[in-house]
Amino acid sequence: MGTANRMHTSLERAASIVARVVQQSYDLSFRARATVTFSVLLVSLVLLGGTGGGRLDGYKVALPESGMIKQVVRSTGHVKAKGQLPVFSQVNGLVKSVEADYEVPVKEGDVLAIIDDQDYRIAAQEAELQLNAIRSELAGLHARVANAKQEQARAQRLYKADLIPRQELEHADTAMQELEAQLESMTARVQQAEARFQQAQQDVERCVIRSPIDGLVLASNIDPGVLVSRGSAKPIFELAPSLDDLELHVAVTESDIGKVRVGQRATFTTEAFPGEEFQGSVTAVRPGGEDLGGVTYYNVVVHAENPGHKLLPRMTTQVHTYAEQQHVDRMIPIRALLFNPDDELMETWKNEIDEIRQRGDTLVWTTDGRRGMRPMGIKLGIQDAEHVQVLSEWAVAKAKVILGR
Repeated sequence: MGTANRMHTSLERAASIVARVVQQSYDLSFRARATVTFSVLLVSLVLLGGTGGGRLDGYKVALPESGMIKQVVRSTGHVKAKGQLPVFSQVNGLVKSVEADYEVPVKEGDVLAIIDDQDYRIAAQEAELQLNAIRSELAGLHARVANAKQEQARAQRLYKADLIPRQELEHADTAMQELEAQLESMTARVQQAEARFQQAQQDVERCVIRSPIDGLVLASNIDPGVLVSRGSAKPIFELAPSLDDLELHVAVTESDIGKVRVGQRATFTTEAFPGEEFQGSVTAVRPGGEDLGGVTYYNVVVHAENPGHKLLPRMTTQVHTYAEQQHVDRMIPIRALLFNPDDELMETWKNEIDEIRQRGDTLVWTTDGRRGMRPMGIKLGIQDAEHVQVLSEWAVAKAKVILGR
């Protein structure tokens, strides 16, 4: 029924064209008008008619061909300076001053910020007093131990000479043992006091935040009067040796990570510079994956040079990693996978389409130039940005795949 309707419509359009041509050729002879009418009718039927498989005028088609498929892995990443280093606060306190500015060169040991150290200085003074007091006690105990050793030695000599009873010797031995136990305990207390004093001194020193490297300040997350805390996950500064070399940290899905290798070429774009493409290369594929929303992602590092410091850390990038090229015997344009004809033609081939889908094949539409549009089921292999490999045999040798208008 669908085919008949299309043919009827085509004939009506052809008749309309003929009528217009006949009207315009009124001044010609009868024989000339007949010749023109027949010619126009024939051409109209060819252009407008169908053969039961759908009209093909205006559609782009392509034959399967052999060639190279350049696999491209698409992913998203963000920019970091190579050697970028976060600086965290190792004390709790209020920021008194910030000494470093953005992109100003700093040397290792230069002051970046100063945190109020009053409480830490008081704690250090108290720790020093406690340490001195315990050391004084220890010195007195050492003197008592020395005297006790002399008394013990004297008691041993007198007992051997049978000049004192055994009870006095045992009393001297017991006194010596008690003092030795006290000495061990006091020594431990001194060590603990020394550790507290050293920690207090370190806290005072850590109130001055210094640069650990020669480089640039990329970010400062503090201002005077802000409270910082030890163990915070957020760095107070971010430094880098320079902005000449960048690293892109790219999240690649589990299905694509097997295609990525160190040394592969990569290109990337950023929203900051639309239409501009930057070059890079893969320098690392990290084995530890991370599950995000049920999909496992792996971290891939891409190196890129940055002349003129045009690119900046934390920029989001769209990355194309070019995997190995592979020659295939049969491939078609990816556009063919996106084409679908009108609903009427889909209904005409419904049974064939259902069979293709039940087999798990991919549906494409083809034409051999005689039977119009026909569905075909194919099995796909690897693909790149433009072509996809066809693994199955081509059902009709001369059939072209339809790409659309």
